[in-house]
Amino acid sequence: MTCNPQKACGFMAPASKVTLRQSATCPNCMGKFAPEDVLWVSSHQSLAGDRRLRREDALMRFLPSRFSPEGFAIDPKGVVCKKLACPNCHLEIPREVLESRIKFFSIIGTPGSGKSFLLACMTHELRRVMQDKFLLRFFDPDPTFNNALIQYENNIFHNPAPDKQCTPDDLIRRTQELDDSLFNEVLISDQAVNLAKPFIFQIEPGNGHPRENNNEHRLISLYDNSGESFKTGKDTSENQVTIHLREADALFYLFDPTQNIRIRKESERVQQQSMNSYKNIDDRQETILSEALSRIWRHRGLSASNKYDCPLIVILTKWDSWCHLVPDVSMADPFISQPGKGEQHLLSIPAIKQASKEMKKFLENYAPNIVNACENFAKDVIYIPVSSFGSRPTLGPENKAMIKPSEIRPIWASVPMLYALAKTVKDILPLWLKSPDDATRAPKNNRQ
Repeated sequence: MTCNPQKACGFMAPASKVTLRQSATCPNCMGKFAPEDVLWVSSHQSLAGDRRLRREDALMRFLPSRFSPEGFAIDPKGVVCKKLACPNCHLEIPREVLESRIKFFSIIGTPGSGKSFLLACMTHELRRVMQDKFLLRFFDPDPTFNNALIQYENNIFHNPAPDKQCTPDDLIRRTQELDDSLFNEVLISDQAVNLAKPFIFQIEPGNGHPRENNNEHRLISLYDNSGESFKTGKDTSENQVTIHLREADALFYLFDPTQNIRIRKESERVQQQSMNSYKNIDDRQETILSEALSRIWRHRGLSASNKYDCPLIVILTKWDSWCHLVPDVSMADPFISQPGKGEQHLLSIPAIKQASKEMKKFLENYAPNIVNACENFAKDVIYIPVSSFGSRPTLGPENKAMIKPSEIRPIWASVPMLYALAKTVKDILPLWLKSPDDATRAPKNNRQ
């Protein structure tokens, strides 16, 4: 029988009013497909076994021909199904993928640069800041996609022993290459392929937002790769854990100043204090950046004369440990209240760009090759300092960095994502575009 596209996707409930996209993108394999081709995940436990997923306990994927009155597929054993899967890789996808385009954001950085820790602090802060400052909800449409990240957030911000000193690795284990909590192995074209697991979030108007009744929502997909994934020669047909770079709407490149030998020496000279708590001294930061950028050139088919036209956001991590080298940078929250607009604030783009200007000068002095690589690659480059901890960690046994979860107060952790959203999603955030000194009234038109 011929299936109605919306019925095949399970959207036939009488109260349901949704518009499906003509083409959807899988956040796992980046494959494109028509919504009517989406697969369903069987519910009956006897229907276990899916060759592409290479796991005996994986439930069968199928294209349905029978549906419940509510519009959900019925599997061959007569059980109603609720979960969807990509027809290409067979991995699960949230049903919202069929309704709206996903914005893909990729995170790049060397081992020890603080990617996973910052990501946990970033998403935790966004849950708060989006509602408190912009009247938007930032949440997990399906928490199963974000299990690892939710655990990171709980370890840091809901720790059962908040006043006990611990190392960062006690709270979040470092991302390892092909860590099975962050990667999937599937069979595509009779070849075993490794794919990165996405962290998927939804944004929609919240209480008090001018468009709270408009039924709008956006999806964001984030990727946290290990630094080892960006080693030269790792990008193969079998190892596609960085294929998301091909679709990235914005790139986050983490530069860790504490891994730069020149910055470490200058910091120790100025403060007369050792930076031994940061053991990593990694001279591969430029190499990993160059490899990641070259992969984007290859996957997107860009020519040497074309610059990358999406934002490249250089995040300078661990600001608390080297801020004395840039004393004139303001790290006040870049939010401006709107008189007469209730609780909704504006995101100050000039405040972010002023900090970026100082950070660029800082890098030009200590790591000029990083600036040259970024500026030669992308049209829109911004440099944003962040601190996941909020203060410098103390020195513990064996010269390890020690922190108390209760004392973690991230600084500007949400700003890179807010800037990325402002640049890639039209009208999602109200923006302040004037000089930081001219913040006495809200602009009449805050669209970028």
